[in-house]
Amino acid sequence: MNGSVSNTTLLGTYTVNPDCTGTIALSEYDPSGNLLITATLALGWDADMREFRFLFTSAALSDGTALTTVINGDARKR
Repeated sequence: MNGSVSNTTLLGTYTVNPDCTGTIALSEYDPSGNLLITATLALGWDADMREFRFLFTSAALSDGTALTTVINGDARKR
């Protein structure tokens, strides 16, 4: 986060739709169990479920302050 490596825990739920899209709702906690961030992500799979893409659709600090950042990524199963 902000250029530094941290040890945190992510907890959340996800859904996968028949069209290979989905969503994740997650919360990130520090090692003491304090909530750091909540976020939602849009998901998509392709290449016969071998490739995965995600885009953060919202993120907020524990006090509710919205973060105005764009985070996306992808992964490929070999």
